[in-house]
Amino acid sequence: MKQDISNIEINNINVGMETRAIEGEILNAVKSLYDNAKLDTDYKVEGLKNLLIDDQDEKIDITGYVSVLAIGDYLMGAFLLEISEDGSITKPIEKPNRPTIPDEKKDIYLLQGEITDVDNETDKKELDAIIYSKIKEFAEQDVLVG
Repeated sequence: MKQDISNIEINNINVGMETRAIEGEILNAVKSLYDNAKLDTDYKVEGLKNLLIDDQDEKIDITGYVSVLAIGDYLMGAFLLEISEDGSITKPIEKPNRPTIPDEKKDIYLLQGEITDVDNETDKKELDAIIYSKIKEFAEQDVLVG
């Protein structure tokens, strides 16, 4: 069963720490869920380098966010690590809610013959508006296919 890293809490990281030390803290937290966890195999850390002003000392220079994302076969989920001068906090990254798809779908071809108020005097803008309104009316609560 995959372990969810979304609720990991890390609060002892702050501006001025070396990136390797931060990666080690994250690794220790992830290993509390999956003992064999490896960076870039089971999870990845994104945005750490963005908090460096220069690469000379590899120390975090500014406050900001780092994302930690599960990859691979043993972990799932993700979290944001907010790093400040006073410490760090983590916030889960949740999956977006996706709309439910109704069981019944309407095929757009059923609109053929429904648009009758068009003639050779109708310009493209008017035609687009007529078609759009018919499709919108047709699809109010349904999913179109076709």
